[in-house]
Amino acid sequence: MIKSKIVLLSALVSCTLISGCKEENKNNVSIEFMHSSVEQERQAVISKLIARFEKENPGITVKQVPVEEDAYNTKVITLSRSGSLPEVIETSHDYAKVMDKEQLIDRQAVATVISNVGEGAFYDGVLRIVRTEDGSAWTGVPVSAWIGGIWYRKDVLAKAGLEEPKNWQQLLDVAQKLNDPANKKYGIALPTAESVLTEQSFSQFALSNQANVFNAEGKITLDT
Repeated sequence: MIKSKIVLLSALVSCTLISGCKEENKNNVSIEFMHSSVEQERQAVISKLIARFEKENPGITVKQVPVEEDAYNTKVITLSRSGSLPEVIETSHDYAKVMDKEQLIDRQAVATVISNVGEGAFYDGVLRIVRTEDGSAWTGVPVSAWIGGIWYRKDVLAKAGLEEPKNWQQLLDVAQKLNDPANKKYGIALPTAESVLTEQSFSQFALSNQANVFNAEGKITLDT
């Protein structure tokens, strides 16, 4: 429950501190909230949260600005150059650091939200991730987390007489044994398009096998 409130509270505080907020008159404020939830189902949930927020805060109107994930960072750059960035933006913690270096983050607004909510309301370690490099401020208010993993069907494994994989080699063995392209059945499915999801999915395999993209000298180690 508290996480849904954080997004909307952030919208309120950011608007009061950022000069780009759109004021129709002294008592009415319009806020744009940019996010990557382009699916109708997710937008419907956000709409309900916005409706509740607007009811609790008369005079404040929140407009959704959904943007496809793969075009998100480019959109941020384009809007920042034209001075049209929305007052509140959902972004990854790593890109928030980039925005902070470009002085696009209102650190005081973020600090005010976290202070009002209470640092104890966040999971351990989450606030550390969104700290600036010098540790003096936060680059954003944590509202969600992305979890990557390998999901498999126990019933399919049991039917094939296979044990659940406990390491990468066992996973490969299981995938090969279940693979049956002739009948349109495949041992494992992975994204291959040029997208953020593909990079995220590859990273968990690489890092879990100690395959870092860069070495200690900062040079790229991939050769394929």
